[in-house]
Amino acid sequence: LTLLNFDTKGDVKPTHIDNVLPDYTLVLIDTGGDHKHLTGEYASITEEMGRVSAFFGRERLIEVREEEFYARMPELKRAVNGRAIQRAIHFFEENKRVYALAAALNDGDYVAFLDAVNESGFSSQTLLQNTYPAGDTDQAIPTALAIARRYLRGGANRVHGGGFAGTILNVVQNEYVAEFTENMSKIYGGGKVVPLKVRSVGPIVL
Repeated sequence: LTLLNFDTKGDVKPTHIDNVLPDYTLVLIDTGGDHKHLTGEYASITEEMGRVSAFFGRERLIEVREEEFYARMPELKRAVNGRAIQRAIHFFEENKRVYALAAALNDGDYVAFLDAVNESGFSSQTLLQNTYPAGDTDQAIPTALAIARRYLRGGANRVHGGGFAGTILNVVQNEYVAEFTENMSKIYGGGKVVPLKVRSVGPIVL
């Protein structure tokens, strides 16, 4: 696994984490949906977080101190909409959560790791709000997350990628993978439920 640090613009710093989740399998589920009409949804995240950073005279939200963000909340609430504030809160909390996840993996503390994954997913759903496209009553992503949680047996799940449509990620204990995959395949089809293992090395050319 690799931790990426984007603190310095244009200079991504990778840190290797020596853990391949030996007792767990990552199961991706394609919930369906089409991304071609979602450009506005994705753009709104960058735009709204940009309004928050611009309020503080910064180009990027990562340049804004969390203490200042909350200290100037009365002014900020008058300057930007509530969703922008919620998305910024997700940003601050998620950045801290990444380091908590890394620490859990380095320590082999899988309870803390799974808790953090679930917290991340809940935050994405409720604060970042990237699982409910505007006007969409089908709500494929939240529906799949809710159904999958019945069969996780102590695992974790969250929206995968940019959200709004497409895939969810499930972290499933190895002994329950077959059962989990069977149950979810009945709903989404066998080709839509894909178990994967974490590799000890990065991408290679075969």
